[in-house]
Amino acid sequence: MVISIDPLAQNMRKHLAEIGVISQYNNDAEFALRAKMVLALAFVPIADLDEYIDVFANDLPVELQPLLN
Repeated sequence: MVISIDPLAQNMRKHLAEIGVISQYNNDAEFALRAKMVLALAFVPIADLDEYIDVFANDLPVELQPLLN
């Protein structure tokens, strides 16, 4: 199975705009890195996903928490 990152990235940017943090994403490199880490969850095996989300949620800025819902 091949997953294209472009549609995933476009969808993430849409969600970032919806939650009002697109400006912070565009201007804060550390914040953008954290947002991209959410996108990387698409490549975690389903059996491990809950564990990765639990660990990752502790390091995620509060503004990005809605992306995990």
